[in-house]
Amino acid sequence: MRLFKLAYFATLLTLLAIGCGKSSSESGDTGDGGSDISELDGEYLLVEWEADGKKSTAEHASFKKLLMVFENDKMTKTESEDNKEIMTIKVDSSKSPSEIDIIETGPNGTVCTIYAIYKIEGDMLTICGAIEKANVKPEDRPKGFKSSDKYEIMTLKKK
Repeated sequence: MRLFKLAYFATLLTLLAIGCGKSSSESGDTGDGGSDISELDGEYLLVEWEADGKKSTAEHASFKKLLMVFENDKMTKTESEDNKEIMTIKVDSSKSPSEIDIIETGPNGTVCTIYAIYKIEGDMLTICGAIEKANVKPEDRPKGFKSSDKYEIMTLKKK
């Protein structure tokens, strides 16, 4: 079951566009939200994932394959040479907690957005976002870093 949930959280970042319910014309601004987006720049490895209060750690085999690269307003998730996805990010670090929108346009033009929060502590980046991706609104963004049946947390370490 934990393996299934881990794969599901990786899907959270994949942001499959099917069923998201927005066309590309509804996506709005995908640039930086007036904040210093460069604070995220770098390569990160997944070290911990939490859902429903249960944690998985870096010893998990699928963790070792996941590389997240943030550069300007792009986030690239790489699981293997053949499995690489590029998403657009929008951040607003003036909010408390800091907000991040992770946006992917699917091949059919549909747009998925995950409304999440993030924090940076030293070389660690923590992102908390909703599990559900369809019909999610900005007001569904988590208010704090607590996993539940609605929110998942991923902790990344900068390389």
